[in-house]
Amino acid sequence: MEVSPGSTAIGRLIEVMSWQGKNIRHFRNEGSGMEDVLTAEVMQALDLLPRSHFLAPVLEACEGLATNARALLSDEVEALRVEAHADRFHLNPSQESHQSSIAVDPDVVLETPEVLAFIEAKRLASSAAFQYEQLARQYFVLTRDAGARPSCLILLLGSDPPVKVKDIPGKIDPIEAIRKTLPAVYDRADPHPLSLDTLLESVDDHLLWITWQRLEEVVASAAKTFSSGNRSIDASVARTATPILDCVARHKC
Repeated sequence: MEVSPGSTAIGRLIEVMSWQGKNIRHFRNEGSGMEDVLTAEVMQALDLLPRSHFLAPVLEACEGLATNARALLSDEVEALRVEAHADRFHLNPSQESHQSSIAVDPDVVLETPEVLAFIEAKRLASSAAFQYEQLARQYFVLTRDAGARPSCLILLLGSDPPVKVKDIPGKIDPIEAIRKTLPAVYDRADPHPLSLDTLLESVDDHLLWITWQRLEEVVASAAKTFSSGNRSIDASVARTATPILDCVARHKC
């Protein structure tokens, strides 16, 4: 999928849906329970709302040790390119075919010339699980394609870590999930400028996480305190922020 500069989160969601085939029926009932729908609705609103008052506090509320990248994201929040359902990252970009290049599709990309972040969201259901190598692939591509820029992988979760990962019994710390699966990813991907040992050691320095509940709380607080002094602007902001809260509540069902 080619992402044009003028495309929107909803437009890219429709593109994602177009590839679902018979599974398209899962998007009935307003897509309730579908993480692609939840992510698109919330991120489109956060993209459009006054970012210093809404998106920046959400980023600042993320937990984890990627403090440098988190601070840069907050500082440059008005300049961020917010791209939902990105389809421009690959484990093997040197390969010409889509299949052999192995696409890595973060739910959201936040980017400026100074910082790069991937957001990987999971739905609110307790059964939500990452694919076996999903986190490791995203971490590998993120740190390789960021170049010299600070970078972070932000997990948007239904509940606090640990998380479920397919083919790993029980729950696991996402840091350990990446470390467990990264060697196999590293061996078959296009070269990374950093050694495997260096990547394994620095996983925790590139990981942030926040729950949907915490995001909902931050947005609700920001909406309550926002005031521009202009009644029309304040009403417009309220109309844009309220659907975020409604959306998260709907997907809890």
